[in-house]
Amino acid sequence: MAEKQTITIGTEVCILGEKIGEGGQGIVHKAFLGRETFALKLIALKQISAFTKEFEALQKIQHPNVVALKAWGPMEVGGISYLGILTEFIEGENLLEYSQRIQDEEEKIALFLVLTSAIGYMHKNNVYHRDLSPRNILVDRAGKPYIIDLGTDFHGNVYEWCQDNFKEDIYNNRDNISDPLYQNKGASCVLRGGYWHSHARNCRSSNRRDYSPSTSLNNVGVRAACAK
Repeated sequence: MAEKQTITIGTEVCILGEKIGEGGQGIVHKAFLGRETFALKLIALKQISAFTKEFEALQKIQHPNVVALKAWGPMEVGGISYLGILTEFIEGENLLEYSQRIQDEEEKIALFLVLTSAIGYMHKNNVYHRDLSPRNILVDRAGKPYIIDLGTDFHGNVYEWCQDNFKEDIYNNRDNISDPLYQNKGASCVLRGGYWHSHARNCRSSNRRDYSPSTSLNNVGVRAACAK
């Protein structure tokens, strides 16, 4: 029998369990704290100080339909440094899988109303998901939905082109909190996020910079979406 691996995340000491998922943002394992089971997401980041305030805010969120954040912090697994995010473990399916299986429209509407209430609660507490999609909503076996993966919307593959032209007095003013209107004239277009060689604090969807629309580089691209 393989020896159990003990890990420390924040002030919590857990037993690392089996890998249960893997995606573009990291690896997810089960983790055990006493008799309780948690989900541990491991994200390879060298610098996590930029996210301190965000995770501190997330730990204050207490809602029955928002997955609870137990602990977070830098950690090592197998000699590799990670940002570890420990949350309650939800056994279920994502919203897309659920909606394809359930045919009752009233049940779907009821679930939708529960989710909008949870999102409203988050927004009142100044917490925003920024990557809310069916894959980031789990529905347990009792039909209860949970919003997951808060605070992990990290970009960093390539910069993404945006439709807006870059307006320096908006994006360089840190005190400005308004939503900039579309600029139909300008020499530079907006890029958001970061790329594979960016500093960690720049690998977020809120990061902005500008480039000429004629730019063609291996660190600049677009996000494709399919509407059905």
